[in-house]
Amino acid sequence: MLILDINGMKVGIFAVMVAMVTERMATRVASQFLWDDPIKTAQHLARELRPQVDCLIALTHIGYKKDILLAQACPEIDIIFGGHSHTVLESAEMVGKTAICQAGSHGRFAGVCTLTETNSVKYELKPL
Repeated sequence: MLILDINGMKVGIFAVMVAMVTERMATRVASQFLWDDPIKTAQHLARELRPQVDCLIALTHIGYKKDILLAQACPEIDIIFGGHSHTVLESAEMVGKTAICQAGSHGRFAGVCTLTETNSVKYELKPL
């Protein structure tokens, strides 16, 4: 979790990823670490951060379909910058008031996101 002050706006950022090793996996005996469910973790982090910030951003590596589920489960998030599924979104997909932004894979595009004064999201892809 991170809180930044950007020109007087408090921006909260947290990240989640796919669970690599969980308690239910046989590989758990070979790992010193276990991952929690990313959506449940995001809900906890978002509820903790939201009262402290003006804008809440989730950096995810859980895939497009799970980003949609995350936005539905966690309306406290303003913007989700997602990855894992290599999905290219030419514009932000809105789920409620949460903008989902994905710029594909392998550095083909940069996603440029601007939060306007009215707290709406302007998102576009720039080819690299």
